[in-house]
Amino acid sequence: MAISDRARSYILGRMIIVLGLTAAIPAGRSKAAETAWKLSAGEIRAHVIGREMTDDVHWSEIFQRNGTIISNEAGLEHQGRWKIIKDQLCVWIRDLDGACYDIWMDGNEVQLRTEDSENYFTAHIRTARE
Repeated sequence: MAISDRARSYILGRMIIVLGLTAAIPAGRSKAAETAWKLSAGEIRAHVIGREMTDDVHWSEIFQRNGTIISNEAGLEHQGRWKIIKDQLCVWIRDLDGACYDIWMDGNEVQLRTEDSENYFTAHIRTARE
């Protein structure tokens, strides 16, 4: 799936936040790179859907089982939708074009990676708040 300039800007904005935060993490924190595995469609459904994904500071997204997303970014709530396509989690939030991610998991942390990027961002998975 091609990514539009607006969606690319949204993704890059998130990556900049995450990259800025990871600069403060000690270099020894490479455990995720060693033990993370790429999730299949069924594993995405089992580990991500029905749960909340968050960086615990700036944003969170609740992936509801009915295909909708409740996104909170910097205190602003947005609605969106998700779909799993070929072992990727694809999301559409606000009026932006969608973006699809390979999901890599290590414990309660996930890495969201795009096909055309070496960069990724890390989030935590937890039970969705009611």
